[in-house]
Amino acid sequence: MRIARVQGYRNRQALVKICFILIVLIFTYRAFSVSEIQANDISLKTKASKNSEFALVEKSMRGNILDRNNNLLAINLIHKKINLDPMIIQDEYIDLLAEALEIPFQDFREQIANKKANKRKYFIVKDKLKVNDPILKKIY
Repeated sequence: MRIARVQGYRNRQALVKICFILIVLIFTYRAFSVSEIQANDISLKTKASKNSEFALVEKSMRGNILDRNNNLLAINLIHKKINLDPMIIQDEYIDLLAEALEIPFQDFREQIANKKANKRKYFIVKDKLKVNDPILKKIY
């Protein structure tokens, strides 16, 4: 027994294949051309990259160091220091700085004069100050 083919089967099948291929090509073209569309004089591709990329900078803190019995071996302390550039310090402010930093006036003047004579631009006045040190509150 022979099965008869439906009339125009090949033509309809070819039409469906062509329509399917055409639709796939249109969607492919639209997918690649979306990035070229301009919105407010900026391409969508640029807008998308600005929205998706950002830099997050976070200062990490070192944790406490413990032994296997959870006994504290070392802790992280934050220390601050006060730096000055002796070359740009004006003489009328030296006494005010000495008072704020709790340093004798004459000693502070001598230290700055020595640094200026040696043309030093980096002078550490106070080192290893704790975050809650009262000297820092006077300066800020």
